[in-house]
Amino acid sequence: GQGGFGITYAALDFGTKTDIVFSRANNFDYSSATWSGLQAVFKNSIRSNHVNSIALDDIILVGREERTDSTYRLETVGVLKIMAVYDEPGVASDRIVFNLKTLKK
Repeated sequence: GQGGFGITYAALDFGTKTDIVFSRANNFDYSSATWSGLQAVFKNSIRSNHVNSIALDDIILVGREERTDSTYRLETVGVLKIMAVYDEPGVASDRIVFNLKTLKK
């Protein structure tokens, strides 16, 4: 299916074909998240446009990454906390419920 931020998702996985990138960081303190804390962890993390094996309580950092021949820009957007995962028979009713905390400088 298609969700916000151009995110596409399949059973227990999601990804994007945009400049949005993710990093799973289950030790990140979601409830006390600040922009500076997110920035520090995100810039030093392994980022990808796809997240596999989504599970309840996963913490996933979200940002935008732009690369050209002459520039590189990394911008943090926020952090997702996975609240529920529904893996129903087939794929039509599969869904992931999450909270998104956006953080600004």
